[in-house]
Amino acid sequence: MNGAIQSHLSNLDAPNVSPKTLAISPDGRLVAYASYWRVFIVDSISGELRYTFESGFTYFTFTRVLFSSDSRFLVAVGNRGLTPAQQEAQSKWFVWDLQNKQLVHNQILATNMNDAALSPTDQLLYIAVNNTANAVEIWDIKSETKIGEFNVGKIGQFVVPIQELALSKDGHQLLISNGPETALWDIDSQTIRQSFGERQTLNYGAAISPDGLSIAIGDYDGGLILYDTSTGREIGRFFGHTASVDHISFSPDGNYIASGDRDGHIFLWNRHTGAEIRRLDEPTNMITGLVFSPDGSYLISSSDNDVFAWRIDTLDQLIQWTYTNRVVPTLSCSARNNYAIMPLCNIEGTPPVLTPYEIWTPSPTFTATSTPLPPTATPTSNLATQTAQAATDEAYRAATQTSSLLTATVVTYTPTMTPT
Repeated sequence: MNGAIQSHLSNLDAPNVSPKTLAISPDGRLVAYASYWRVFIVDSISGELRYTFESGFTYFTFTRVLFSSDSRFLVAVGNRGLTPAQQEAQSKWFVWDLQNKQLVHNQILATNMNDAALSPTDQLLYIAVNNTANAVEIWDIKSETKIGEFNVGKIGQFVVPIQELALSKDGHQLLISNGPETALWDIDSQTIRQSFGERQTLNYGAAISPDGLSIAIGDYDGGLILYDTSTGREIGRFFGHTASVDHISFSPDGNYIASGDRDGHIFLWNRHTGAEIRRLDEPTNMITGLVFSPDGSYLISSSDNDVFAWRIDTLDQLIQWTYTNRVVPTLSCSARNNYAIMPLCNIEGTPPVLTPYEIWTPSPTFTATSTPLPPTATPTSNLATQTAQAATDEAYRAATQTSSLLTATVVTYTPTMTPT
């Protein structure tokens, strides 16, 4: 696996619960993912749960979550499932104020919806509804009213419900994909600006680059194709996926493309050269969401029961990030006892608190002391005695010199502990 998981942002262990759609706030602090009738919002680094919102329906599936440009509001759309008491399809959109933790806008539609996009001004919501007209409805969020609609109808030769919506950065173009065909629409005139070739296999993921000059489309057989938006011509093809490419995301600077497939593989590509930069493999199958962080340094992906953050920056940046965010875990008392890790816990069973390694203070094993005077020799006229005394004095001087050298050179380091 080329690339490392930065954070495991979720682990939904409940049966039949998995993230269905994914978004990251423009300030990079929050990640929202929806799982059937619930929306979870977590910290983008730690994964700590910040908010949970519910649709209010037992049978409901959120299909898209979107943050406002100031990261304060969350927009979510989804479909209400059919029950014996409800024979007609319904869908609903919601707007929650994250600062006040309350629902501020919502509206029910009389038909199912497949996808949605939010205007750059946060005023308009574009909703792909699943009806006979194959329409995109335009809603004013503040007044909760529908202010327009344009009928997509056929895209090419096919009348297939719209599967994917993507709005250009300037808010004037809307990328619409219905499966076999993808087209770029001009919102003001409600006309097709460019079509991107009918395919024998179904198109799945689709995304428009931040500069609006190209779009990327994934298909059922593992293809990932780059098109020029002005001519509609294919300008690049990326090879590596072996399953349907359902999710595509451009980096904020537009230089890279991330793509995820149904086998759990994520590829990072150079948009301009087509080179594969990195390959990431999810521990579980089927990518259900994929988005770059606002600074482009990591990817957020969702799959069966999991949401991950992946570091994708350079090696030097990754090393610096690791150094800055490293964590030294505190060992439990049982672990210290089992592996004889010193110091052990105190008698109350509290683990010791150690200061970080880089500020450990040296504690010399040998402490310098004043040199004692040599034994006083008793004057004697015996030559043998004088010779023996001289040898003793020389040995003492040699031992003293050796002790002095040891005191100057031998140092051991012990951690400074805070009393518990």
